Amino acid sequence: MDSALAALAWQLEQQPPRRPAGPAAVRFVGARAGLAPLLRRQGWDPAEGAWQALQTQAGWAATLASEPDWQLSAGVRGWQPGGAVSAEAVLEEPPEAQPHLVLLLPPRGREASRGALARAWLALAGGGELRTALRNDQGARSLERDLACLSPTLEVASKHHCRVLRAVRGRADEGLAQAREWQAQAAPRADADGDWSEAGVFAHGRLDAGSALLIEQLPDRLAGGRVADLGAGTGALAAAVLARARAPLQLDLYELEARALALAARRLAPAVAAGGHQLQLYWQDLRGGLGPRDAARGYDLILSNPPFHVDGREDLGLGLAFLRAAAAALHPQGSFWLVANRHLPYAETLKACFGELDSLAETAQYRVLRARRPRR
Repeated sequence: MDSALAALAWQLEQQPPRRPAGPAAVRFVGARAGLAPLLRRQGWDPAEGAWQALQTQAGWAATLASEPDWQLSAGVRGWQPGGAVSAEAVLEEPPEAQPHLVLLLPPRGREASRGALARAWLALAGGGELRTALRNDQGARSLERDLACLSPTLEVASKHHCRVLRAVRGRADEGLAQAREWQAQAAPRADADGDWSEAGVFAHGRLDAGSALLIEQLPDRLAGGRVADLGAGTGALAAAVLARARAPLQLDLYELEARALALAARRLAPAVAAGGHQLQLYWQDLRGGLGPRDAARGYDLILSNPPFHVDGREDLGLGLAFLRAAAAALHPQGSFWLVANRHLPYAETLKACFGELDSLAETAQYRVLRARRPRR
């Protein structure tokens, strides 16, 4: 159990939420497994009031399978971790259940955190409680200040290097205007080029320098075939591939963050339709590889700007998992193009996984590599 979740559990144990008479719903924003047994012991019953779990990251969402009391929502209609979904992905908010208890583990980033806090506050029933926790080194002080803007009855505690906050929603209009403003600021939006983004997704509102460098190295013309984007984000690399395609492609996007994938679907829809391409989306944590699809894929081209941070901390194993997944899924005559920060020691793994490795471009911060002849 991570520290913020442990701190939230500690507060629930020390100060059990007041449960109203009759059906009482629970909503857990940023949900993770571990709290369902505690809530049951305190008298919260999913048979009497719905337990809604909102989690947009595939890895965390998969852990909730161990707690079937939760009704999982990824903010995208009909998605399940690891499953393929159509390119007509629809972003949605959960039903307005007016929960009496809302638990919140906010995302990283001030704007995204405020958006999640606003959605949690606006959903809360009158007299209901909001409980939230965040590590001190991940913006807990800012979270405290923001929740104080919504509630005059804020209570603060400290545990496991986290701030743990409790607020009760009094009047129906309490914090209403501020919450609606933050919700609007964090909402998905498109720029003048039709590129969709949202607070909390990678490279929100911009093209990151690494992806830009990789795109500059791509050939002007790409043949048809099967293409995969590992860690697709909102679709920047995929959009560049479609712009260069001279024949219909089968394009598969793999991404941990469900809402980023839905935004990519919006972004790519015009080019997909115009070129007669096929687009498939996979909400998946690639630390477990592509799964049983590895051997069957035979991709002609794989692109990636692999992530290497988990919860704000560098995790080399995450990036290495992407390299191994690419090797397992690439056609023997295919090529794997990636961009990575220069300090990351990927060369040894790439040489072990591929028979050919070329450096195509370098800057002070990034390196673009092309790998071929995957070793089986």
